[in-house]
Amino acid sequence: HDELIVTTDDATDPARWEGAGLLDVLRGYAEFFLRRSRDGPGFTRARLQLALDDAEIAAQEEKGWVYTYDRVFQLLWARRREIGRTPKGDSIRFVLDQVAGSINARAVLPGVGRAVDTDAEFLDAIVESARQFLRIDP
Repeated sequence: HDELIVTTDDATDPARWEGAGLLDVLRGYAEFFLRRSRDGPGFTRARLQLALDDAEIAAQEEKGWVYTYDRVFQLLWARRREIGRTPKGDSIRFVLDQVAGSINARAVLPGVGRAVDTDAEFLDAIVESARQFLRIDP
């Protein structure tokens, strides 16, 4: 989990996203999460399996992903003025859950019904879905 935290620190550094809009940050997060999920799907599955039986591994996994989620949430929250939907915090959390679930299905469960073929189309759909849900003007 330490590698995830170091990588997350770099990917979520506010200076990196200076001047970027909320949807740009969300797309960056989705790309990062998709890449991380694909880098080692076997490792990810094995680690999750171990976490079912080992409370320490489960706690490490949770700590790493909660840390990532919190960092991304803060980046999106800093851009909350772009959001037309309320409550804004809950809306951001829902979008982050939706992104995580969609990416897990695409990266970890290959062959499960795919609405789009390419990763670029998938990421475009993720961002458009979030835009509409959050009521962000195009």
